[in-house]
Amino acid sequence: MLERLLEAIWRYFFGQKEKIGPGKLWITGEEMSAAIDRDYSPENYFISDREFETWPLQEMKDFLKKDLLDKKDYVDEIHDCDDFSYELMGRLNERFPGRAHGIIWTEAHALNFFYCREYETIFLIEPQNDKIFYKPKDFKVHLMIG
Repeated sequence: MLERLLEAIWRYFFGQKEKIGPGKLWITGEEMSAAIDRDYSPENYFISDREFETWPLQEMKDFLKKDLLDKKDYVDEIHDCDDFSYELMGRLNERFPGRAHGIIWTEAHALNFFYCREYETIFLIEPQNDKIFYKPKDFKVHLMIG
């Protein structure tokens, strides 16, 4: 009952959760899982919600440009790659709750990812320099959390 009421309120204020322009405005957890499997094939992953709002690429670029996390100093074992990725995840969650983004771990590095609306795929973010890129060839992923 409460879920249906919240859905009605959402639709009244924000419109339908459907395809608007290029790419989907919302994706389900299953669709996010399928994109992760298709593009990254990690050893493990965890998807925290049933649905997510997708990211317009330009909006992510604009956020990263304004955010100053990349200006912080790298301190080995104190503020290193995992700390940068956790901090970016927290900032994104605070500003954009419910969006399709998370943390990714490789064998030797932690960074972030997001589901891009226009390209309907997952891009990576290096939080230490704000670079957005697609998965390099032979990129081995151990864990993704979104």
